[in-house]
Amino acid sequence: MYHSDEPRTSLEDWESFRREASSYRFSEVLDRSELSLPDWFIPHARGAVVPSAEMLRPFPSELLAEYWHEILPGVICECRGPLRMTLIRWGALWSFLNWHPSPTALVFHCGSTPVLFRTDREAICFWWRFCTEEPESVLGYRWAALLAKQPEIGAVRTLAGYKESLEIADQLFWADYDARRRSAIAIAA
Repeated sequence: MYHSDEPRTSLEDWESFRREASSYRFSEVLDRSELSLPDWFIPHARGAVVPSAEMLRPFPSELLAEYWHEILPGVICECRGPLRMTLIRWGALWSFLNWHPSPTALVFHCGSTPVLFRTDREAICFWWRFCTEEPESVLGYRWAALLAKQPEIGAVRTLAGYKESLEIADQLFWADYDARRRSAIAIAA
């Protein structure tokens, strides 16, 4: 589900959510001031959540290299088709960005709170659960627009440039991957 404009959460509601958040569902609820998020990233969010270990599902190790690849330091992309699902590191934490059909991030429903992860592996394990289980079991998570309905022009340009850079890096990764694969095949023959 995609939302063009995200709700604003009052400070009182946010503080209540931080105090009463389920430790089964979240290991941490962080205030935005504690994070290294760019201003354009879900601008109305007052903070972020880090899912607990109970919310993760082990990702089969043999599929990791087949499904995900690092195209730049701090940028990991899902390997199926055109650039769509991307893991981005913001300081010490990771977040999912989905580029299709428009730029969105994974959020928890309360205040469109971004879902962040301590490691890329935790993020991939959460993604595996999010993709393979019934929506009811991961209730409360959805995709939200990265930008407000009326974003600043600078934020739009920044995001467009960021996506273009990622697409170029993705293309270069695959060109290099194909060259390495052809070389390995030639050596083996």
